[in-house]
Formats: sequence, C-alpha cells, structure tokens
Amino acid sequence: MPNKEKQLENDSNGSKMVGKVTVEERDAIQKLYERKNSLQELFHSLSDMPRNQIEGTPLYEKLVDDMGKTATAFKNWWNEMSAKYKWTGSPGHSWRIDFSTGEVFLSGHHHGNSVPTPGQEIHNA
Repeated sequence: MPNKEKQLENDSNGSKMVGKVTVEERDAIQKLYERKNSLQELFHSLSDMPRNQIEGTPLYEKLVDDMGKTATAFKNWWNEMSAKYKWTGSPGHSWRIDFSTGEVFLSGHHHGNSVPTPGQEIHNA
C-alpha cells in the first residue's frame, strides 16, 4: 500500500492518486475490462440484425448472461479494492486505474460515459 505522500500525488490530468493495487489485482481488473469491452462489441455487432432473429437464441442468452456476470464481477472488484485499500470517493467523481502502473486515481472530470485513455479504466467512485 502506498505511503501518505504517494496518496497525495496528482497526475498530469489533475487527478488525485488514491492508491495502488498489486500486479495480480491489476491483471484481474484488466481481464474483466477486456472481457466487458469484447462482449459489448459482440452485442453491438448483433444489434444490426433483426431483433426477432436474435432474442431468445442460445447465443443471445449466453451473451446477456455473460454480460451480467462480467458487469457484476467488475463492480465487485472495484468495491472490494476500495474497501481493502480504503480509497476515498466522492459523488460525481470516478476512480480510474492505470494498467501500466496499477495506480488508482480519483478524477472529478470523468463521468459515467467517460472514455478512458489507452491503458486505463474508469469506474464511478
């Protein structure tokens, strides 16, 4: 866990560093992030097809089930890490992780539909 001085550091975007996760923890959220994005892309591709040809099919049901499970695991990771490391949060702010360093930042300018920069993931704080 980072020391107090490290927790007060800001990045170049003015975001406050609130902590750092282990390599294993970083790898877990990165895998979930990539899975979530892949499932969203697949769902988007299927949305071009007529709805009555997709809904109710085994593929569609599996996709919806996987999306729900992945979203739950993703949210649980953020909740578990924020409790474990006692990260500060604030309404209207988001946490983001830098996958290259495992550092977690609190950003005031990111909102629910924000797009992370390459190598980063955003989660509402």
